[in-house]
Amino acid sequence: MKKNIKNLFTSSAGYNWQYCSLGGLTRVKIATGDDIAHLPELDCKMWSVLSCPVSGLELDSTTLQLLDLDHDGKIRVDEVISTVKWLSNVFRSLDFLINGETAIYLNNINEDTEEGRTALEACRHILKQVDSHSEQFSMDDLLYFKKQLDNKEDIQDQIDTQNAVSLPAKFQALNEYI
Repeated sequence: MKKNIKNLFTSSAGYNWQYCSLGGLTRVKIATGDDIAHLPELDCKMWSVLSCPVSGLELDSTTLQLLDLDHDGKIRVDEVISTVKWLSNVFRSLDFLINGETAIYLNNINEDTEEGRTALEACRHILKQVDSHSEQFSMDDLLYFKKQLDNKEDIQDQIDTQNAVSLPAKFQALNEYI
């Protein structure tokens, strides 16, 4: 019987999921960033929850709202998969999601993809604007920068004229990431 269950948790790409049983329900165990990165390969029949609300849970509602791509108040499997695919393109490793880190190391951003280069450029731009020489980017950096922008009538004043990417595009890329 266990062998059959294990086969259900092997993706078509061959990723071997770890699994556990809680209350009689067998589910995949998400323990590493690699597990997260492979979620798009998991058969939808194996998802034990097909949607959840963005509020009223013990999880951070701001983060949940960002996962709610269609802004209908619920997060569905396809929204999680889209987010995971985007994160996998932007970052070299997704372990920081499991480790509960509050800042992202810039060297974890994948410069080999367009999304990664855009995110890295946006992070560096914002760190420069908040006068930080850090190799980490935090939510505090983004919120401080956003507050500065909210206080400006013309956000173009914040653009480094040598940059080819406009601030709104950078900010949008970072906003999607956060």
